[in-house]
Amino acid sequence: RNIVLSAGALLSDEDYEDLDRSDERYQLQATATYKLNPNVHFEGFARHISRDSSGMDAGSGRTFDNQIIGVSVRVFP
Repeated sequence: RNIVLSAGALLSDEDYEDLDRSDERYQLQATATYKLNPNVHFEGFARHISRDSSGMDAGSGRTFDNQIIGVSVRVFP
């Protein structure tokens, strides 16, 4: 009961009007929260974001993969 685990996913397919460009993007995330007590929570997360752009107007540098890891302490007065 003191540990809360959660996960999420996002998938999008974006086609641009008046541009020869299409983006496919997905994101996966996992989060763990440890409730030390009602006033102090520790949280850690890992996230992966990926985007693939195609088309003549996509340009360079628009396709990427990112991994993000973070931690936080939340204090509730």
